[in-house]
Amino acid sequence: MDKRTASKMNSFQKLLAFLIEKATIFLGFEPLEDDIDSFKTETDKLDKMTQDKEKKNHGAAEDKGKDRAKMALQGMTLGKKAYRWAKKNGKTDLQILFDVELKDLETGKIQDAIKLANNIYDGLFANLAALAPFRITAANLTEFRTSIDNLNKSNALPQLAIGKKKVLGQDVLVQIKKVDEIVDDMEGLIIGEYLETDATLVNEFLASRSIIDPSRRKAALSFEVVNEQNEPIALAYCDILEMADEEQYTDEFGNATIKGVKSGPISYQIVKDGLVTANGTTKVKPGEKMKIRVVLKKIWLGIRDKKSPAER
Repeated sequence: MDKRTASKMNSFQKLLAFLIEKATIFLGFEPLEDDIDSFKTETDKLDKMTQDKEKKNHGAAEDKGKDRAKMALQGMTLGKKAYRWAKKNGKTDLQILFDVELKDLETGKIQDAIKLANNIYDGLFANLAALAPFRITAANLTEFRTSIDNLNKSNALPQLAIGKKKVLGQDVLVQIKKVDEIVDDMEGLIIGEYLETDATLVNEFLASRSIIDPSRRKAALSFEVVNEQNEPIALAYCDILEMADEEQYTDEFGNATIKGVKSGPISYQIVKDGLVTANGTTKVKPGEKMKIRVVLKKIWLGIRDKKSPAER
C-alpha cells in the first residue's frame, strides 16, 4: 500500500474510533447520524478495495513462491528415487541429472529452475516403466508436470498485475475522495451544531481526522488568546497556514494547542468575530513546545481620526 493511501486509511480509522466513542452525543442529530452511517459504509468499501488491490498487485508473487516450492519438493523427491535406480543400473548421465538438491530448484533464476525441472521430467518419463520398482508412477509424473506448468503461468502474472495497477489505484483514489467529502460534510455539521456549546468536542473531532507523523511533525504550538483587558477569549479560531486540517478553537481560558507541527518557519492566524485578526510568524524546532500569547484588539468603526482607548 502506498504511503498516501496508508495515511488516509489510518486517518479514517482514527476518526471512526472517535465517532464510535462519541456515539451517544450524536444520537438524535439525524443529518450527522446519516453521515456517520455513510462514512462507515464507504470506509468498509475502501478497506476492501485496498485489500483487493494488495492481493492483485502482490498475489502473483505469492503464487509464484508457492508454485516454485511445490515444484522443487516434487522434483527433488522424484530425483532422489530415480538417482538410486540410475546408480544401480550404471546410467551415468541420468545419475548426474537426477542427483538434485532442493536448493537447485528453489533458488536462483526461475527460468533455470524450470529448465532443470523439465529435464528431470523428460528423464523420468522416458524411463517410467523401469522406475516402477522405485515407487515412481505415472500419477507422480502428472503432478510434477502440473507443478512445472503452474510455475510457468504464475511466473508470467506480474506483468498482468502491473498493467492493472494504475486502474486499481485510480479506483482507490476515487473512493478516498468520496470518503473525504463525507468527512467534510460531518465537519460542517459538528462545528455548526457544537462549537458554541462544546468547543472541546469540536477540537477532538478536528484532531481525530488529522495524521501526525512523529518523525516529521513533532513540535507543538500553544496559543493564549486574550483581549486588550487581558481577559481570555474563548472560541477564537487558531490556524497554522502551512498545515491543512490542523486548526483549533480556544477553550474558555483562551488556550488552544496544535500538535504535530513541522519544524521550521510557520505562519499562524487567530480569528474572532468582532476583533482584529492577528497574523504572525515564528520558527519552531523539532520536538519544541512553544507558547505564543496573542492579544486581539477590538475593531473600531468611529471617525477616521478617532483613537481607540489603547492609543489615547
